[in-house]
Amino acid sequence: VNDVMSLVSPAMHVIEPGFGSQLRGGKKTGAKHLGSPEGGALDPYMLAVGNLLLGNEPDAIALELLGGRLRLHVESSVMLVVTGCGFVITVIRNGQYMPLAAQTRHRVEKGDELIIQQGPNPGVAYLCLLGGVAADGQTQPNTEIAKAMSLGQTIAQHTKLPIRDDVFFGAHIEMLQIEELSIRV
Repeated sequence: VNDVMSLVSPAMHVIEPGFGSQLRGGKKTGAKHLGSPEGGALDPYMLAVGNLLLGNEPDAIALELLGGRLRLHVESSVMLVVTGCGFVITVIRNGQYMPLAAQTRHRVEKGDELIIQQGPNPGVAYLCLLGGVAADGQTQPNTEIAKAMSLGQTIAQHTKLPIRDDVFFGAHIEMLQIEELSIRV
């Protein structure tokens, strides 16, 4: 068993991928001389805002959505932030539809469904997970997760979005405790 794989846990399963859903991190530089263009998030500011609200590095990998409807099944409880504009965010828990605010930390529970849907105005949204999404060699190279988790690759139906438990496990537990305390107050 690869030790790295044990540090990655699936957080969400893609039911509907939306339009232009791709994994994006901060600006990619340094390979222009090899013919590879610079790349990264379309709106690096909103990516950084979402990640910083979770205590992640500003350029941690997140899911970028350009339009349509992204629908995810939550496989393990996780803290998240959706940033950007032009999208409506909803959680379905026990058959009840609950709207979520953008640019705000939320905890979703195992069994929830998360829907991020384009509203009447176009925009770009980022789904940031506490710990960031594991990608590009952070999982075993021959697994389904690793194949779907390359930066810039379009996310398909049935893709699993794993989170990086190794880097932020302590922060994840601390955030969940803070969230639970604020709910009780």
